[in-house]
Order: sequence, then C-alpha cells, then structure tokens
Amino acid sequence: MTEITRGIFRVRSRCLAAYAVAQLRAHIVKLCRALSEDLCRKVLTNARVRLQEVVRQNGDHIEHVLH
Repeated sequence: MTEITRGIFRVRSRCLAAYAVAQLRAHIVKLCRALSEDLCRKVLTNARVRLQEVVRQNGDHIEHVLH
C-alpha cells in the first residue's frame, strides 16, 4: 500500500468517524428531548432514596438492601 493510499484511507475513516459521532450526538439529543419531567422526577426520587440508604449504611455496599 502506498503512502497516498494510506493517506486516503485515513481521511475517509476520519470523515466516517466524524459522521458517526454527529449521528450519535443527534440521537442522544433526540432521546434527551423525549424524556418527560415525570420520569426525571422519578429518577431523582429513586436516587435520593438510594443515597439516604448509603448514608444510613455508613458508605457500605447497598446492593443487598435495594432492589
């Protein structure tokens, strides 16, 4: 493979990678916009309960306590 061919492959793969990143970003933005306020509230409430249990357990593992 010549140096020119390797250069062409590098440029193409960078373009494809940039395109894939742009697609991924667009998909993440779309999913974030679809999140409801109610779902976010439920997640935060669940996290608060779990963090309170971590404090109660003095930082110990809580996998066996929470489902």
